[in-house]
Amino acid sequence: MSIKEFMLRFGIKREAQVLQWIEKGYIKGVVKDKSTGEYVLPELARPPYTSARARNTEAIYRSIVRACVARRAVCAELYRISELEFQKYIADLAAAEIISLVEEQGLVYYCATLKSSEFLSSKHPMKFIQACLGSVAEGVSKGVTSAFLGKAIG
Repeated sequence: MSIKEFMLRFGIKREAQVLQWIEKGYIKGVVKDKSTGEYVLPELARPPYTSARARNTEAIYRSIVRACVARRAVCAELYRISELEFQKYIADLAAAEIISLVEEQGLVYYCATLKSSEFLSSKHPMKFIQACLGSVAEGVSKGVTSAFLGKAIG
């Protein structure tokens, strides 16, 4: 989509703001059309979550989930952390099913899930993540056990 289409979709008033986000790398997958010189943004592109001022672990987890609920993009640059560290936060939240990952044209977008709001309203978000990860692991374990018993009995 064009910058104008992006601005209309998200109610953004200033093109200069979008260009600044592109230059800073906050909007992933943007390419420049060689024939027209215009930027082309991916169909699933979203404005960055510019409220990403979190500095500690718990706050970063919450901020990422808030961004997903608000349909905004997040990236390591917004938190001033390494890509590796950022991907660890994403992996934890996705494994706990608090956010989901959607891939399109080689780009991964982060989306809210039914657990997102529950996580944000939790008084103990780290315990919430651990509990979710425990229930996911328990479900996998039960599934493997059932499959094994089914083969052993059948």
